[in-house]
Amino acid sequence: MQAASGWHLFYSFIPNNLTAIVSGLSNYVYENNIYPQLSHFMGYVFEKICMQYMIRQNTMMKLPFIFNHIGRWWGNNPVHKRQEEIDLIAFKENKVIFCECRWNNEPVGEDVIDSLIKKSNIFTYMEKYYYIFSKSGFKNSAINRKNPYISLIAFEDMVR
Repeated sequence: MQAASGWHLFYSFIPNNLTAIVSGLSNYVYENNIYPQLSHFMGYVFEKICMQYMIRQNTMMKLPFIFNHIGRWWGNNPVHKRQEEIDLIAFKENKVIFCECRWNNEPVGEDVIDSLIKKSNIFTYMEKYYYIFSKSGFKNSAINRKNPYISLIAFEDMVR
């Protein structure tokens, strides 16, 4: 597993725009340089929130198993000969939870579930579970796919 750092995103907002901010152009900087990047930045933040949620659920023993490791994963897909990325993987021995974290303004559909399942096929764990996190909830197509191995977690449910 490899970890990603979001500090470069935060620090790219201010230092790269410091002259304009000091010159009194902070509104311009926000509208043109910061706002367009916020969704990407919040996507990273949301992944961290999802990781904390999973750790809390693990501590409360509310997951299918107690995991020993959790983190972001990216690597080579030997079948499709391309790089793959999975937002979070939590595992212990031969059990794994694959997580997709979506910070979008639209509800998540079953296509996201299908994509995560396809990515997970490069792993040989015996027990596989799928957790989909969404800022904006889920389409009926995703809700209809929910089962003991597929969990759908809306942001509003995470913060209750």
